[in-house]
Amino acid sequence: MTSPRPFVGRRTTSPLGDTRVIAVSAPRRGSGASIMAMLMAVTAGAESRRTMLVGTGVDAGQRAKMLGDSAHQLGISTAMLAEGDRRSAVKKLLPAFREYEVVVIDAGSERAMISAVAATLDAHHLVVGASIDAGSLAASYAVVKSIHEAAPHAVIDFTVNRQSAARGLDAFRSVQSATSRFLHRELRYAGTIPEDEELRAAILADHPLPYVADRFRAGQTGLEIAARLVTEITTTAFASHAARQHSWRD
Repeated sequence: MTSPRPFVGRRTTSPLGDTRVIAVSAPRRGSGASIMAMLMAVTAGAESRRTMLVGTGVDAGQRAKMLGDSAHQLGISTAMLAEGDRRSAVKKLLPAFREYEVVVIDAGSERAMISAVAATLDAHHLVVGASIDAGSLAASYAVVKSIHEAAPHAVIDFTVNRQSAARGLDAFRSVQSATSRFLHRELRYAGTIPEDEELRAAILADHPLPYVADRFRAGQTGLEIAARLVTEITTTAFASHAARQHSWRD
């Protein structure tokens, strides 16, 4: 991953212009936030969208391994949020965001970061990834509540990782029920990524995710979810299944 660049500039009343921002979070580490964020960026980059992938220093090394040299090939710029006050760190990058059509933020599982991103970007999209155990579902609801309190108009998409489609949908309905009852708002179900030991083995073997994702069932599903969401936030029709073709590798 390239070294973070110093971004400076004064925030205006309309800091993002036509930039579309999507943030990916999870209630716990290991719930798939970093992988989904990367698939979002790869999808946008494969469509020749000017794309920036933003993350924190917590998983910087892992992100660099998973991304490999595909950032250069796809034209994806990378940036790292500064340590310290998370809201200030996000605000400092706002002037740089305006240079891109799509900005993907890997907000991870840190609640302060998730709230800061939601509050600063307000009505943009946030993705919450989860597992299906009771603790993860309770933590997922807590993440949704944090987003709701910071940005009540934000669009929240819910994904489930490493489960069957039926169990993923049940997990979503469980969180949606609590969200509707206590927060009086709706979540959107984006989909469930299946368990895939082959993809996990490829990642553990340090194969860059963008080069191998479309070869495995979980990667294909993740790319399909990413393509659907990126298409929506950019409000521009992409070619069918373009995210899975990866013509940029040829």
